[in-house]
Amino acid sequence: MTEIRALIDDKPLEIDKDQQPNAKAGADFVRDITIDTPRANGTVSLVALNQFGPSQAASVKVEWAGLVEEVRPDLYVLAVGVRDYSRPAELLKFPDQDARDFAARMRQQENHFYARVTPHLLTNDHATIDAIKKEFVWLRRQMTQRDVAVIFLSGHGKKESASGYDFLPYDADQDNPELTYLHGHEIKYLLGDMPGLKILFVDSCYSGNVFNEAGLKGDDGVADVNDLANQLSTAGSGTVVFTSSQGKELSKEIDKWGHDAFTQALLEGLQGQADHPEIHISQLDAYMARRVKELTQGRQHPTMVRPPGMTNIPIASAQ
Repeated sequence: MTEIRALIDDKPLEIDKDQQPNAKAGADFVRDITIDTPRANGTVSLVALNQFGPSQAASVKVEWAGLVEEVRPDLYVLAVGVRDYSRPAELLKFPDQDARDFAARMRQQENHFYARVTPHLLTNDHATIDAIKKEFVWLRRQMTQRDVAVIFLSGHGKKESASGYDFLPYDADQDNPELTYLHGHEIKYLLGDMPGLKILFVDSCYSGNVFNEAGLKGDDGVADVNDLANQLSTAGSGTVVFTSSQGKELSKEIDKWGHDAFTQALLEGLQGQADHPEIHISQLDAYMARRVKELTQGRQHPTMVRPPGMTNIPIASAQ
């Protein structure tokens, strides 16, 4: 073993470094671990890691018998939307507006589901590769085990790395993808040991440099955001991933919506059409799947992947 992770409802908890296994730890490694759990019912889990990855979680349900102390978490929002690019590419219509409206909708959760909401917004020429990475670092420094981070990415995607998916920032350069694309493995690293609950919305699916029709975020490339979603949502990661479509499907945007189908359904769901009075991830997923299918005449099917063992947790309240 190289690491032990403790979780409450699949949200990572802090473990002191002196409680972690050392290089001499063998198969019979035994250690007492002290963790701080909230004053509420929940599922406590342990996950062991070695050089091959995480184990299945060992879990036990616990019930809080004392007085319930409602402590609302803080929410940190990173919304990125790239409509036009510094180098030639098929213009999209709504990613910047998608990001603005999503950030505004989450901002309404302050003093409702969350004690405080801190949104950061990057659109178009502000959404450079350096700026986006700095915002991920900001999230890592702000988050505690009791907080929630929501990341929204809208724009073009492409496959240039082994992770199977890359997000294209404003200054993406196809001749220099190593330094100018936000690679899936970088997203995985930046979210990997971040404490708390992380929810990632990716509204781009797969896309290439050549786009075959205005208003579609894709071509016949092979970049697959679902592969990234599966990598992120491993046991103990505390990460839920919503993607705008499956595999090689295209993401559709139409003028009369002012958004693409995924974001339109997401905003409706967060407004209360998915669930009431609290919006749970499974109900949001079910609503978005039904609504996107309706808006695109069955051409697009969004997905949601959550870590094994994660309960159907609420993430917002209906507004």
